[in-house]
Parts: sequence; structure tokens; C-alpha cells
Amino acid sequence: MGVKARLKDLLPQLEPTAQPAFEVRLVLIDEIGSLGWEHLGVDLKSLDKAAKEDAQITIAALRKRLADPQINVREAAAKAIRTIEKKPEPKKDPDKKETGEELAVGRLRCVLNSDAREPIGKTDLSACRRPGMGRRTGGPFSP
Repeated sequence: MGVKARLKDLLPQLEPTAQPAFEVRLVLIDEIGSLGWEHLGVDLKSLDKAAKEDAQITIAALRKRLADPQINVREAAAKAIRTIEKKPEPKKDPDKKETGEELAVGRLRCVLNSDAREPIGKTDLSACRRPGMGRRTGGPFSP
């Protein structure tokens, strides 16, 4: 049985009168916060009334711990609330590598924009280089 399934049993343990040891309250808050958006935050937006109500009760209990006598518990509660309520940003695709055609077009634009009086073979393309293009850098013989 996971933490989410036992939340109703664990929430009363967050009260300082029920659990005088702040370390226990701190661990409980950390465990609840570790559920994050994926397991608890989604329930706040859920159409299922029972799941939404349970999530709201949990957030309310964490907000009450923002006034806990122990500062570590207050900080952990604030962090847990942020973790649960903050929807993670969608993952971006890794940088797409340019195709050979795109590289050629980019170099051609640089050559055309450079000084037209110089022969093409002597045109300095260093200003046209993008990361991952041309010379390797960082080696023992690089300038």
C-alpha cells in the first residue's frame, strides 16, 4: 500500500498535538510532497469528485503546516505545496540536427554576405560557424 492510499490515515499525524516529534511530521510532509503533480496535483484538476476532495484535504492539511512551530516543517510544507501544485513543463525534443542541405544553405548565405572582393576559397567562414559545425574546439591543439 502506497503513501497515496494511506493519506487519510497519515494526515492526522501532521498535527503537533498528535505527533509532538517534528522529525516525524517532516518526513510525512516530504513523503506527501514526493507524490508531486503526477500523483496528487492531477487529482486537484480531476473530474472525479472523491479524488479531488481527497487532494484538496491534503493541500489544506499542508497549508495548516505553514504555521507549524518548527521552521523545518514550515519550509518542507511550502516546498511540498509548490511541488504538488506546479504542473511540470512539457519536455522538449532534443536539439534537432541540421541536415546537410540546411548547413550548405547557411554557409552559402555567410559567403554571400561576406566581402565580395575576396575569392571564395579565402573567405573566412569562422563568423558563420555554429556550434557543432566545422573545427572541433577544446582539443589540445585548438587555439
